[in-house]
Amino acid sequence: MRCVTNRPRILAAALVVALGAMPAQAFQLDPAGNPGLVRTTNALEPGLAAPASVAESIAGEEITLEAFAGQYVILEFWAMWCAPSYPKIPYLRELWSNYGGKGLQIIGISLDGEQRLPDLQPFMERHAITWPQVLEGPRTEGPVTELYDVVGIPDSYLIGPDGTIIARNLRIEELAREVRMRLGSSE
Repeated sequence: MRCVTNRPRILAAALVVALGAMPAQAFQLDPAGNPGLVRTTNALEPGLAAPASVAESIAGEEITLEAFAGQYVILEFWAMWCAPSYPKIPYLRELWSNYGGKGLQIIGISLDGEQRLPDLQPFMERHAITWPQVLEGPRTEGPVTELYDVVGIPDSYLIGPDGTIIARNLRIEELAREVRMRLGSSE
C-alpha cells in the first residue's frame, strides 16, 4: 500500500494515456501489484547515477550525496500522515543500528511540510528515528522529491558507494536483505 502524494499529476498522466496522446508504456505500475500509477519514465532507475542534490536537515546540517561517497545510502521518502510509511520504521531502525557508521547512511525525506515541523521531532523521538531527516512538502513540493520524481510514498532509493542507483521502491524486507547482502552480517 502506498500513499499518493501528487494526485493531480497522476490523474493528468492517466488522462493523457486514456486519450491516446502518449503511449501507455510511458508509465509503469507498481511491480508489487499495488494499485495505481507510481512513476513515469523520467523516474530514476537502477543503473543510473543518482542526481547530485543539496538539502538541509532539520538539525540545520547540509546533506549531500557526495559527502557519503564510498557508502551505501538509503533515501527514504515518507510522511507522518502516510500510514504505509510506519511498518518500514523498525526495519530502518535495525539497519541504522547495525550498519550506520559501517558503510550505510540513511537519509529520511519527510513530505510533511513546514507546518508539521513541530510534530516531527516528537514523532522521531517516539519512534526512535535517529538518522538525518530532511523536511520537504507538503506532498511532493520540494527539490529533492521532485528531482527523484516521487509521486507515491513510502518510496526508497538504495544508492551504491559509487553514486549509482542500485534499487528503487523495494519492499522493506527486500531492502533490508539487499543491505545485508552488500554489507555482510552485522555481528
